[in-house]
Amino acid sequence: MGYDIVGYAPKWHARPGDRVPIHVSSRCPEFWVHLLRVTDFLGDGDAWAHCPVELPPAGPFAAADIPLVTGSYFHARESNLELAELSIEVTLWTRAPQTEPSTLLQYVGEHGLLSLDLTPDQSFVIRHGDQEYATTLTLRPRRWTKVALAISADSITLSTDATSEYLAVRAEPGVLRELLIGGVIDPRSPSGGRGRLDAKIEAPALRTLDGDLITKWNLGRLPYAGDVPDSYQVFADSRLVNEPTRAVTGSAWRGRSLSFEDAPAEYAAAYLHRDDLGDAGWPIGVELDLPAGTRSGVLCAVLSVDEVPRFDDPGRFFPVSVFVAPPPDSAPDVTLVLPTFSYRSYANNGYWEDAPADVYTTKGASTSQHVYDYLAETGMLSLYGLHPDGSGVHLASLKRPQATMRPDWVYQLVGRPHQLSADLSIVNWLSRSGLSWAVTTDEFLDQEGVAALAGCRTVLTGSHPEYSTENLLDAYDDHLASGGNLMYLGGNGFILRVDVPADRPWMQELRRGNHDRNMWNDEPGELRHQVSGQQGGLWRHAGRPPNLLTGLGYCAIGFSRDTAYAAPADLEVDALPPRLAAVMGDVGADPFGLCGFELDCHDVTLGSDVDCVVLGRAVDIPPEYRPVTEYLSLDGDPVRAVANALRGDVVWRRTGAGGQVFAVGSISWTRHLSAADDPGRCREIMTAVLTDMTTEAPA
Repeated sequence: MGYDIVGYAPKWHARPGDRVPIHVSSRCPEFWVHLLRVTDFLGDGDAWAHCPVELPPAGPFAAADIPLVTGSYFHARESNLELAELSIEVTLWTRAPQTEPSTLLQYVGEHGLLSLDLTPDQSFVIRHGDQEYATTLTLRPRRWTKVALAISADSITLSTDATSEYLAVRAEPGVLRELLIGGVIDPRSPSGGRGRLDAKIEAPALRTLDGDLITKWNLGRLPYAGDVPDSYQVFADSRLVNEPTRAVTGSAWRGRSLSFEDAPAEYAAAYLHRDDLGDAGWPIGVELDLPAGTRSGVLCAVLSVDEVPRFDDPGRFFPVSVFVAPPPDSAPDVTLVLPTFSYRSYANNGYWEDAPADVYTTKGASTSQHVYDYLAETGMLSLYGLHPDGSGVHLASLKRPQATMRPDWVYQLVGRPHQLSADLSIVNWLSRSGLSWAVTTDEFLDQEGVAALAGCRTVLTGSHPEYSTENLLDAYDDHLASGGNLMYLGGNGFILRVDVPADRPWMQELRRGNHDRNMWNDEPGELRHQVSGQQGGLWRHAGRPPNLLTGLGYCAIGFSRDTAYAAPADLEVDALPPRLAAVMGDVGADPFGLCGFELDCHDVTLGSDVDCVVLGRAVDIPPEYRPVTEYLSLDGDPVRAVANALRGDVVWRRTGAGGQVFAVGSISWTRHLSAADDPGRCREIMTAVLTDMTTEAPA
């Protein structure tokens, strides 16, 4: 089907009075924008039509159809060379054979183009104009190979390490004006080119035919701002385009150092991928000015090619979510921290159809199939994806469409809302609580610390706050240390480190490490984040397991039905705050809660407070559930480890500063908060906890 209009906001968190630019590409010459307030999952077109209008519709605005061109590459432009005869050299490493036609380098001369390409059988081909010259030289995966292409008036010589091949051909592209490595000129692209290679590249250089150095580039230079000037200023502009992965091992790496900061010469490479996308480069189509009186909440800028949106046709409109925090001097009763670093990590995750049905028993097509079709069409990936060579995706950008971050999204892998669309049930519950409440985002806490909570004593998480920065964890810790309350309303929370560069806050980096979480692993020597130099992966390995914050840690996962909890026989309800005590006393031995998807448990050996009160333990866990692999490493007995890890807990504790922490340890817990009934009494229990927290006098 495809979309007639698509857009994105490079900064999706805002405050009243801010201006929010939205970049737009449209098949239609004009569009309108409708800013709606969203307070629940929007399951159909009728739900869209009933959203409150935040601002009067605006438009029409002019638009153009701008393609989404992907791929990272190196591009040097505007040379001051006068030579038409020279040698270009670069060292490269491929993880796996190229599965598609690829380009190692492209020489842009005053009279034409000359390219050195790689075929799917890993042989080199030289192309000049309409001529093609096959060679017998090939490239071997997982071997560093130095490639040199020497161009003279009557010959071309291609060399790979100690082997060379001479071609007696006339190649006259003229004086070199631009050089691309791993990419080709593409007039459709806002950046001027597109990526066409999956490989690490290192130490590109130009030499005379006698071997004298003309200039060279260091692609491993960090910190990274995009530009990589050549050593002799031969080119006016040299840069790496579309955010290739940095802090990767180079040809000199032998395992003696595991940090690019300690041994920069051993990390002199950049890892290019043909599907990288750091910046789509679309023009700003509209700028939204949020009035000073805008209430905090989840807004959605609906881009529509019709003056009145046709919500029954998902191809005719595209939603761009905007999260509005309150002014810094406000003090709401409750603040929901939307886990936007996790939203970023899952954004554009199109995996579902190839997932094994015996594991993902609830997967299936849904009303969100158009989102998955768009992701397949564009090739955009999430931080759960794999590049064509099998390496993991390390970088995610807000300067591209976030196709899955919409309030009507159904995660077809599990057949339910997820991330933003799931967290809207918490928004709905808060909107009916009678309390003053606000939302904020991970970005605000990362940038401003605990001050971003604006004096609020009771803070809630989303349903799946999996990814966090160091600053974000510090903000939560500072909140509890000051006597604040926390309701952790999810599962698999605060597990993995991410980093956001201060100079490019639309980017987010993830290194998963090598602990085999059923995802991709990093290559040896590449566990450290290029943004911070810190080791990526589990926060547990950095001494900050989530158990220290919430009292729970991730232990089990399952993609089938939900189950419930049962209170321990020795639960002393009199030790609880009054309203929670009343509800749990009434629950008694009956099952309660919704336990499913990803589960956390109380474990003192991982930092859970020994004084936590376990309110419930999971019962009747479905057989499809399995322990997470990092949890199994805690026990030398695999049978006992599996038994210990297949569990889930709900806990409450009093902090040393006098606040309260309530933690559910289940992604599924909040999924039915908007239902007319109250499955598992989740809403009743949460309301009791929230009332206790907001009515209790500060310690």
